[in-house]
Amino acid sequence: MDINDFDEFFREIHGYSPFPWQKRLLKETVNSGWPDTISLPTASGKTSVIDIALFSMALEASEAAFPLGVPRRIFFTVDRRFVVDEAYETSVIIKKSLIKALDKPGIVGETARKLLLIAGKGSSTPVEIVRLHGGIPHEHVFIRNPLQPTIILSTVDQVGSRLLFRGYGVSEFMRPVHAALIGKDSLIIVDEAHLSGPFAETLEMVRKYQGEKWGAASIGNNVTVVTMTATPSVKGKNTFFLDQEDWGNDILSKRFGCRKPVRIITAKITGKEAGNTPKDLALRQFSETFTDEAKSIMSRIKIVGNPVVGVVVNTVALANIIYDQLSHEGDADTVKIIGRIRPFERDRLLEEFLPRMEAGRKDDANPAPLYVVATQTVEVGANIDFDALITEDASLDALRQRFGRLNRMGTRSEAPSVIIHSSFRKESNELIYGESWSETWKWLEKTQKEKQLDFGVYAMEKLLQGTDISKLLAPKPPAPLLMPSHFDMLVQTSPSPAIQPEISWLLHGTKTSLADVQVIWRGDLPESLGDDAADAIVDCISLMPPTSYEAVSVPVWVLKSMLNKVPHDFSDVEGQKWLVTRNEDNENGHASPVFLWLGGEKGRIVGADEINPGETIILPVSYGGYDKYGWNPASALPVRDIAEISTLKNRRKKVMRIHPAFMASWFGATDDESLDQCKGILAETLASFNEGGDLHELVDSALNRIIAISGINSEIADSLVQWVNIGKKRLERVYPLPKLKGIFLEERQRTREDFTDEDDESSYTQQVTLEAHCKGVESMARFYAERSGLPSAVCDSIAAAGLMHDLGKADPRFQSWLRGGVMSTGSDDVLLAKSSGSGIMDFGAIQRARMMSGYPKGGRHECYSVAIVKENPELLSAIKEDTDLVIYLIGSHHGRGRAMMPAVTDEGMETAFTFMGSRVNFHGMHGLDSIDSGWPDLFWKLVRKYGYWGLSYLETMVRLGDHTESAMEVENGRIQ
Repeated sequence: MDINDFDEFFREIHGYSPFPWQKRLLKETVNSGWPDTISLPTASGKTSVIDIALFSMALEASEAAFPLGVPRRIFFTVDRRFVVDEAYETSVIIKKSLIKALDKPGIVGETARKLLLIAGKGSSTPVEIVRLHGGIPHEHVFIRNPLQPTIILSTVDQVGSRLLFRGYGVSEFMRPVHAALIGKDSLIIVDEAHLSGPFAETLEMVRKYQGEKWGAASIGNNVTVVTMTATPSVKGKNTFFLDQEDWGNDILSKRFGCRKPVRIITAKITGKEAGNTPKDLALRQFSETFTDEAKSIMSRIKIVGNPVVGVVVNTVALANIIYDQLSHEGDADTVKIIGRIRPFERDRLLEEFLPRMEAGRKDDANPAPLYVVATQTVEVGANIDFDALITEDASLDALRQRFGRLNRMGTRSEAPSVIIHSSFRKESNELIYGESWSETWKWLEKTQKEKQLDFGVYAMEKLLQGTDISKLLAPKPPAPLLMPSHFDMLVQTSPSPAIQPEISWLLHGTKTSLADVQVIWRGDLPESLGDDAADAIVDCISLMPPTSYEAVSVPVWVLKSMLNKVPHDFSDVEGQKWLVTRNEDNENGHASPVFLWLGGEKGRIVGADEINPGETIILPVSYGGYDKYGWNPASALPVRDIAEISTLKNRRKKVMRIHPAFMASWFGATDDESLDQCKGILAETLASFNEGGDLHELVDSALNRIIAISGINSEIADSLVQWVNIGKKRLERVYPLPKLKGIFLEERQRTREDFTDEDDESSYTQQVTLEAHCKGVESMARFYAERSGLPSAVCDSIAAAGLMHDLGKADPRFQSWLRGGVMSTGSDDVLLAKSSGSGIMDFGAIQRARMMSGYPKGGRHECYSVAIVKENPELLSAIKEDTDLVIYLIGSHHGRGRAMMPAVTDEGMETAFTFMGSRVNFHGMHGLDSIDSGWPDLFWKLVRKYGYWGLSYLETMVRLGDHTESAMEVENGRIQ
């Protein structure tokens, strides 16, 4: 296997040969490393950098397996919330081809086997694909095997915040792992880098602070950064360009040479003078100009087929109005594409509409004329092809991106287009594009008078010759200068310092808005969120914890304005400036309260002014604010609750809520009698349970009675039949809410996706002895460390930490907790690392067991693990070089102690036990939460030695080793 095999590899996967530049880039990458910048026009096939990165990884494995000199993780990052994602579609094609060829001869099969070798034991796929969404507390880490070749598609916000130890929506305890997985052994490709100037600056600072000056011991491969852009003015120290062979390529020259002539018009705002017209009326009149142009062009070009007409505007509110107007056109279909959308609806949208509008589609792929109404989300990463384009005026760089979706393949002789302007949009558009909005319009008007306006690649290059375009490009404020003191703050994740850098400024520049929040809707919450309901809501949500698949990311100010009933328009540009004040109230003088979800047993009712960036907010479905196309603050209709679907998708577990809030959808809209009968059966079942009835038997009876109701939806009936048939594999729980009673059903077995290590509740799986678990983690952590190419002495320390990480669970109180609160019967009891707690699995029962055991609330077993090892130094006798690292990795393996341990009221404990043939004794309190414990000093000593990301990378080896071992214990039923 060598570089020359890339032609065949690419052709077998994609069905056509690579362009000359793709082959040349592979050779340069293999021989000299990745360039700083790749400058490519739109429609150049730039997502093939993913193929190039994977193939170069396989080449490395074919020469000397480990350590790898190239990154395992490929982050394809854009500064937009993409819906139509070309990079994802490309990645899926690659993965399917590799899996299919695993046991076959040929270069694709050989590449697949090399990648599988890199992934190591336990992996069944050559490459994983991850769409990285906003984080949710207690959701599993996006990568579970640090060796696995992985393609990650995400945004600047998600990649950047995680890299900087402040992952949006990620719990403070998992932030170091996310930072390590992005900051080490990774390639970050920043697509359309001219949109992401501040992020690129921050990445350069990250690379600087990964240098030897900031970590005495070099650990792991540092992050590699590549920026890609179609804007020639953005260049790195080492820039890759197309050459004459590329420009002369038949396919590329057709794409670059096609003409895209455009008309420009100014919309008329009738009635009063434009300056005095109410904004809502003016916006509607402005939208009618787009609608009229779209209908006119559609009627003219649909005589030759079923065209796709794109309408791209700068704000979501304008897109909503235009969609409403065009969707009433009976002779054409209409779809709306905005970036603020849940993954669930995005997947359904793509399944239905992507084949109808993707580049290279067949003539019969689109069965009817189609309007595509979109925001800036289609500017980047969207492999869609419009037959015609109507767009609102914007900065020149934004317009060029939009025209990159028009006649994308260069196969049409005509591709009509219009740019529409109105001065009343000055305020909203300058919030997005600054003065470049008006400067670009002046340039368009001037150029149209002198020449033919044409947005084709070749034509535009000619038009721009001799032009200073700096004023025509959207401004990107610089990122703040990052000093060592800033990273000293960021690396402290638990607890975080009270004063710390503003992450959104580091990603989007100063004077931009704050970070997003994750918004989720649930139908089984009370419509009125009172403070007295907070504890019950926590218990209710913990039955089925939220996942990222049911969440939509929106700017914090946008959510606040919706809750205040004063919705404001906004764009799909990340970090947009805003004018909303925190004190805008609705007509009743106050905003609707919301539920702030913090994970585990944490959450509270908060007002709009208490919502902070990066948080996860749960709303009752009655609040509205969302439709089938995404965020829509003007919508007052109930939002669909998709918790069951998202739990199955993200956690691979079947669940169902038997609850009055959902029963109306089980029957016809007018079938009140059947609905009342169903609710009555539920009420009778709960009453019988309260009188001491067996819940499992009562649920069996109730399900059978509901199935027999006339008029029940057939899909619901089939699902209920399945719940009856699984019998004892079904777990039932009664809702904790006092006024909204229901029954929650779930599959009894736990899956790999259930496991996180953030709290001690993760110890409730099934019975595993302490020694067996610790030996398993030792083996797994060592394997990860060695295959990652870490020095042998460091590997020894990581393995030792894995072996002793859970010794604190020998605390008799913890052992009692694991046994459901039953006190130990004597010294002969086998020490457990995990158990099923006498069959209890729900959160409330686990907490009751803790109280019965006497284990302190908030207590940390890893602190006692450290104390036990310190009091029994013979446990460290095999470690020759860095016992400090062993101690630290033991104490930090649940994400605490960076840089201080949590303070807990604890009277201490006494234990004596045998571990790995040695007698171990401990008596007292661990004392690590004391200000003079020395723990913060240890943290800073190791940060200075291994670096900001290096130390978290070492922690990750232990923690993911623990995750993997725990998951295998669950999946394989390992009881030892």
